[in-house]
Amino acid sequence: MLQQLFHILIVSIVCIIWGIPIILIAGKSATVIQRWWYSGWSCLAFLFFCGCLSLSVISSWLYLFMPLHYSVLAVLTLLLLLILIIFFKQHILSFLKVQQNFSFRINSVFLIFIVPTLVTFLVLSSLQPVHGDTQIYHLQIIRWQTEYRVVPGIANLFPRFGLGSNWFNLISLFYFPWLKNETFSYLNAALVGWFFIWLFSAWHFHFQKIQQSIANRILSLFYFLILLFSLFDWQIFRDTANSTNYDFVVNAFIILVFSFFLERILQNEIINSFSILVYYTTENR
Repeated sequence: MLQQLFHILIVSIVCIIWGIPIILIAGKSATVIQRWWYSGWSCLAFLFFCGCLSLSVISSWLYLFMPLHYSVLAVLTLLLLLILIIFFKQHILSFLKVQQNFSFRINSVFLIFIVPTLVTFLVLSSLQPVHGDTQIYHLQIIRWQTEYRVVPGIANLFPRFGLGSNWFNLISLFYFPWLKNETFSYLNAALVGWFFIWLFSAWHFHFQKIQQSIANRILSLFYFLILLFSLFDWQIFRDTANSTNYDFVVNAFIILVFSFFLERILQNEIINSFSILVYYTTENR
């Protein structure tokens, strides 16, 4: 379980770093950029989502020419960090200054609800996967991608080898062969954890303002019902944390974009400018 925790932390840090360029680009053109998160923790969660999208696009092109090895990701991440520090340091500092209103407080609500849930996801991700597709063809595709570049006609060997996904590309990039007892569920566990944090932050934000307007009451109920359904339906949070299944990531981004528009409608906000974040999220899901 400690190995899985280490792996999830590495995945989270790298994806958050890769999410920074998207936020910097969107910050120049989108006036509603801060509407995507509700606290410091959910801001990190959204950076994680953007990082996953960025790496999925990059990996799909890399896979045409080379295997998706962790060393490639390490080199690209170091180059990105150097570019951000040398050329965009002031932009990042300005972004952090704007985010001072969002706190990273670990209060009783955080300890009672978020921590036990995240520990549950960690335990589930450390167990042997029970999802059938993970054993049938997911792991074979992932291991193939770490050792070979794209192989034309591979589905002729087994039809399900043609059912690939950019999500497998990300799992391949984060595969560390020196770690033992690998379950390959580290990326899914990280996604589930960060999405739960984002969803809980959204509910908690509107729940605190439930007496202020009808919109807050509706949104509080909306996020609460999604949380409740996600926690009790096996195939959403719990099955995803224990597998390499890529269905959840699509649902997560659909919920993300739908909630963005729902909040704008209920709060009577007019969006008259192009949002690159909405486009990027829907285009790459």
